[in-house]
Amino acid sequence: MFEVFDKLTKKLKEYKNVLIVSHKNTDLDGLTSSLLICQIAKKFGKTSNVYLNEKNDNVAKVENLFASDLITSNCEKFAPDETLLVVLDTNSMVYIEEPKLLEIYKHVIVIDHHSRTESSIKDSEMCYINNALSSIIEFMTYYIKHINFKIDENLATLMLAGLEIDTNSFNFKTTPDTYKAAGILVELGASLVLKQEILRESREDIIKRNELLKKSYAYKDIVSICVLDEGKYSPVELAQVADELLHFKNIEISFCLGFVSKDEARVSIRTIGNYNAGDIALKLGGGGSVMSAAATVGNSLDKAEKEIKKLVGEII
Repeated sequence: MFEVFDKLTKKLKEYKNVLIVSHKNTDLDGLTSSLLICQIAKKFGKTSNVYLNEKNDNVAKVENLFASDLITSNCEKFAPDETLLVVLDTNSMVYIEEPKLLEIYKHVIVIDHHSRTESSIKDSEMCYINNALSSIIEFMTYYIKHINFKIDENLATLMLAGLEIDTNSFNFKTTPDTYKAAGILVELGASLVLKQEILRESREDIIKRNELLKKSYAYKDIVSICVLDEGKYSPVELAQVADELLHFKNIEISFCLGFVSKDEARVSIRTIGNYNAGDIALKLGGGGSVMSAAATVGNSLDKAEKEIKKLVGEII
């Protein structure tokens, strides 16, 4: 991995400006990693910003503890020929925060831990996709250790919280390197007390999720499917329900299906590792890793549910 780190450093130093972007509805993994790359680029003497056009609870958590002046919503802030676009935590032209950026900026590097899909970004100057990684935070933790870059204690705490979220409290997609990364973040000043505060949810959110879990049912003994109502849910809510479904006894694959906008349904897929969630999502037009994946599935929950059951029948 040292060769990848050195190549990343070379690319960050090559251009006058560095613009970093992650996926839509950004999470702590994509956002904290983006902010860290931004800081590193600035240390290298570059003008740098994180692109973000929509804010959510994760952004609020970061802004409460860390600098928000690194964020921009201006697509055309930099001269394209002098700018490196860094895409983190997604390799999809569909799920990137703003697809227009790929039209404006042609010098692109991609770093991700999700499997490639048909919508994967093409013609990048550097592309590192490793779906064995728990998160981009894991990659970034080893990168800053490699270049001996010191980070703010609050950012280290936010990264540790993001690492815990992406691994579902270190229960999924976790290797010895993942635990070592967590240890490095603690050494860098991450607060375990503050991390718990960041991860806490409201009583209302927990009760709402438990009500959603009641909509689930077992299918073919080892699969749990939850089809939500016609209301609008965030991708995070779908992912959280899918995570919780795996806690049910004997369940090895979970699906949570619901609308993320008026005309767009999405499915969040989780496995314990015996089946490949990314492969399942790929057949639905999406993508992900072995244990975590998602796909957009049109505008009919009934039709999507039937398609999911058909896929389950083919793999079990």
